[in-house]
Amino acid sequence: MRKFTVTIYANSEYSVRERLQEIDHSISNIVWPWPSNIDSSKTRTKKLSGRIDEEKQHLLSDYEYDKEDPTWSNCNPMVTTGRWKMEVVPDQDYVNFQDSEEL
Repeated sequence: MRKFTVTIYANSEYSVRERLQEIDHSISNIVWPWPSNIDSSKTRTKKLSGRIDEEKQHLLSDYEYDKEDPTWSNCNPMVTTGRWKMEVVPDQDYVNFQDSEEL
């Protein structure tokens, strides 16, 4: 069984959708590489991860007001807005997930 853990930060609902799509593309490109004739069986069983980096904006747009990006003072022109990781776990972890009361 494969377990995917995704963490994203967004300031609007539109950003959530875009970042989830970027994570989907990132996972697809690593787990199922193109061209399809490449043997990726080793890739599919390893612990994999990825991230989304975006160009930093001075103001974060929101529906009610403009807010300064809290990372603006950092010298890096890019900011990480999402991360994901995939790991192969025992089937029992999936069974336990079904019974958990989290969220």
